[in-house]
Amino acid sequence: MDDSKPEIKAVTLDLWETLLLERDGANEQRNLIRCRNLARALSKFGVKISVDRLISVLKAMTPWLLTVWEKSREVTHLDQIRFIIKAATDGSVSSREEWLDELSSAYASALYELPPYLNPDAPQLLRWLKDHGKKIGLICNVGRTPGFILRKFLKDEGIGNFFDVMI
Repeated sequence: MDDSKPEIKAVTLDLWETLLLERDGANEQRNLIRCRNLARALSKFGVKISVDRLISVLKAMTPWLLTVWEKSREVTHLDQIRFIIKAATDGSVSSREEWLDELSSAYASALYELPPYLNPDAPQLLRWLKDHGKKIGLICNVGRTPGFILRKFLKDEGIGNFFDVMI
């Protein structure tokens, strides 16, 4: 009988409240920033929607998102933007393909305008895991911030290259 313990070869970590931390109310403030940015971007395309209306729609979208997320599915940030525009205009305006880059930037940039902060122990932990030959996976429900922005943010914070897999 082999009494040796099995070797841990890989570790997975969750992103939010493990590696990235939030200050109280930051998520709500970030949603306000998203709505301000969207209102500004939409006005460039001749679509006038108040920030208050966008906030209301964003809040109304939350139960739908939660239902989808509970099924381990995701809603892309572009689909969220389409939903918001359609709901905020009672269906009278649909987003156009040529608007999407600007609207995407407006929606996603909120993470950089009010960034979470890196768990101060994260770099040391990740370095230790790598130094001990462990593979590292990152698990994250992206929520309202698209994965490409989260990956860029992690790289900017100096920890993006530690991960072998990001889901």
